[in-house]
Amino acid sequence: MMSLERDKVVPLCKNCHSLENARIFNDFKDIILREDLFNNSAEELHQIVFDYVKERKNKHVKNYKFRVIEWIKKRFIIEQIYNGKCIGCRKINVKQNLPALDFHHITITMEKDKLSWYKIKKYGLNEICEILVKENCICLCSNCHTLLHATKFVLVADALLEKQYSNQVKALYEKISRNSKNFKLKMITFKDPLNLLFKQGEIWKKYILHLYNLIQIEGIDMIISIKIKNNLNISNRHLRRVIENLRKRKLIEIILNDENLYLRLTKIAHEELKELLNEERYSHYLKKIKKKVLAQHGISINDKLVSYSNRGPGVSPRS
Repeated sequence: MMSLERDKVVPLCKNCHSLENARIFNDFKDIILREDLFNNSAEELHQIVFDYVKERKNKHVKNYKFRVIEWIKKRFIIEQIYNGKCIGCRKINVKQNLPALDFHHITITMEKDKLSWYKIKKYGLNEICEILVKENCICLCSNCHTLLHATKFVLVADALLEKQYSNQVKALYEKISRNSKNFKLKMITFKDPLNLLFKQGEIWKKYILHLYNLIQIEGIDMIISIKIKNNLNISNRHLRRVIENLRKRKLIEIILNDENLYLRLTKIAHEELKELLNEERYSHYLKKIKKKVLAQHGISINDKLVSYSNRGPGVSPRS
């Protein structure tokens, strides 16, 4: 007892312990539980998280961002499939204690075959949903989850506890078991709010769309590199990687003029843009970033937006 007092050890229930030890969640709780978070596009959502993390951490921003995104995934899945709360007690919800909410296999499964949240949290949201339904998993808070697995404790509760507490334990166990069995788990499909428009290996598409956007707005055929940096809100180091990536793909020409670096789209880039802007999702993205930049300059999008189909590749987009 003296040792516990010396080390300042205090007893906590599983739910409180989960919340106490969720460092990333507690540091970024405001953005993880933000009400309007899913009203944004995937690109906007990722940028919001990145900016939020960047304000609070001087280094390892990307690593923290991915960890925060994993918490946002957990929140979204529980809200979509399990009505945002513990199926057992129906009291603990996402807003109260997201770290305490876990997934429980209703059907007995070999331990080696189980897929824990730690293993599946890196997957896409629809894939996670499919796995949870396939493995017949429900959402339980840590307290309910522990009690549901404590079958031997429930059997000997009368011998260990006073009758009043023993009855409470058995009644709670029956309630959790009943609610778990009665819950109708079903597969649902939804638009993944975290599914980025630009997949891995396709980020160059984003860069040439932004470069094309600035070229149209400026009405010239080449753009100083600092404007790309500001448009994408990236560091000088990141800018160098972007330029090198586009150069290797032969999508830009680099012009050094008055000690300033200018970028010009190549014919190959214009051919790629024709393909991209034939797809509604990329065309929609271009209109969105154009509208944002023009709004910053107090210009209506209808005054400046030029249709790509009205021009040939390599032609300067003058107004």
